[in-house]
Amino acid sequence: MNTSILKAVENEVVSAIPPVITNNPREKIEPEQVPVNDILKYQKYRSKESTEALTSTTPSKSKIPIPLYPLSIIWSPSAMFFELDNNVILQKIRIWNACPRSIYIICCGLWGDTARLGAKWRCFPRTRYLLASGLTADLFVQATPREQSPIPSAQVAIQLAASHKRDPVTGYFVIPIIVKFKKYIKPYLGEVEDSNNNIST
Repeated sequence: MNTSILKAVENEVVSAIPPVITNNPREKIEPEQVPVNDILKYQKYRSKESTEALTSTTPSKSKIPIPLYPLSIIWSPSAMFFELDNNVILQKIRIWNACPRSIYIICCGLWGDTARLGAKWRCFPRTRYLLASGLTADLFVQATPREQSPIPSAQVAIQLAASHKRDPVTGYFVIPIIVKFKKYIKPYLGEVEDSNNNIST
């Protein structure tokens, strides 16, 4: 008899649910027993918490990002001048790292589209390169004039981006470019121009 009981106990599957389920020992509170003043105080407290969380998460617009270390570069010439006629012109600009630490520099291309009306522009190299303190790098700007230009001159710029390693703040530098188009042809205005010529004659 004892062996059969032991076998039944061994074969029994252990359940995860406790054998005894106890009722909630807390007393049940009816809605009529809750005071209204406590509900209003809790609502005010919750609204105050939400407004404080919103004000703390909204960023301040007056703050300007500052790099971990100062950013400074020097370039020569200080401005570039192009006088385009028929030939393709290639100019070089030299950049110095004036920072005490190494920086990454990349050319972002031409800033301004007015000069594209009279010529095709190419800035290279366009890859990011690491420049140690005091070292130089060369940047090239190539201008290919078009057959004719609707504007006599233009003022644009080359944009450079520089930043330190592991620094999320990027500094942008602008190199001005002054362009004069010798293939400028005044656009024909139609009847207005003909009437002006007749009046002058």
